[in-house]
Amino acid sequence: MGGETAFFPAAWQTVLLPGGRNRRVWAIPWLADTRLVFYWRDMLEQAGIDEQTAFSTPDDVEETMIRLRGSGIETPCGVWAVGGGVALQNAASWVWQAGGGFLTADGRQLLFDQPEAIEGFVSHLKLCRYLPPGVESIDTTRFDAEEAFAQRRVAVLMGLCGWFPSFLHRAEIHGAADRLGMALPPGPAFVGGANLIVWQHAHRMQDALALVRTLTGKPFWQACPRDLDFFPARLDMWAEPSYASNWRYEVVGQAIETGRTFPVVSKWGMFETRLNRIVAELWDRALADPDQNLTDLVSSYMRTLAGRFTVSLGIRR
Repeated sequence: MGGETAFFPAAWQTVLLPGGRNRRVWAIPWLADTRLVFYWRDMLEQAGIDEQTAFSTPDDVEETMIRLRGSGIETPCGVWAVGGGVALQNAASWVWQAGGGFLTADGRQLLFDQPEAIEGFVSHLKLCRYLPPGVESIDTTRFDAEEAFAQRRVAVLMGLCGWFPSFLHRAEIHGAADRLGMALPPGPAFVGGANLIVWQHAHRMQDALALVRTLTGKPFWQACPRDLDFFPARLDMWAEPSYASNWRYEVVGQAIETGRTFPVVSKWGMFETRLNRIVAELWDRALADPDQNLTDLVSSYMRTLAGRFTVSLGIRR
């Protein structure tokens, strides 16, 4: 099926079981997903912002927000999260950009309570000052950031790469397609997606493997429509004309190629669920009082959570 070199590095990392140098491949990468920054070019231009550098670093992002608001845009920013379920994925770029992490690759030591990670969380939470007035949560049941951006009520949105076709279609209807822009987040983009496995108890093992080969092969992806929410995890597909010659996918491909994913360890599901919940709660606390000391707030939460993980999961701090 091509082996390691056929897939994006972050996607391949997710199919390797822990085990040092002799790590076993347990799945085949299929779909790739990443996080991007969407923006309206004319709004940035109105504020005198260079879109090439507007989102390069957390400081650049904050300066962009300040200038957008100063130009008369009431809501510079929208942050997407479904019930807080992807809050950690959204914050990951800021944490990684600051030199922080969440858990070591072997799953034995916590990193999210270290100074670098705290700095990343804080710089991400500062965006709370630029969300719509009165928003109490980033939960989409209370504020639909995706719809607000599509209606041009929000200048910048952090969210799923798969939104782009929908945004573009709606912009084309209103003659605003050339105003829609995409950029990488200020740090490695989070890369997720889906993998294919075959159960050991499968009755028709060879047929199941043949299906995996078909679903991950170039003919399958060449026949797929271009408006899917996910993209191929295979590197060679991005050299195809339908992707390589289309500016719409340039940023998506760059984000997946240079992005990162979370550690693949046996307890990561439990770990991510709890940390997700904490990050979502931090957003609610920050939105309730944007002028509070965010470093103290984040540090307190992360120290408490780290203490619980140390006891319940036996992970070192």
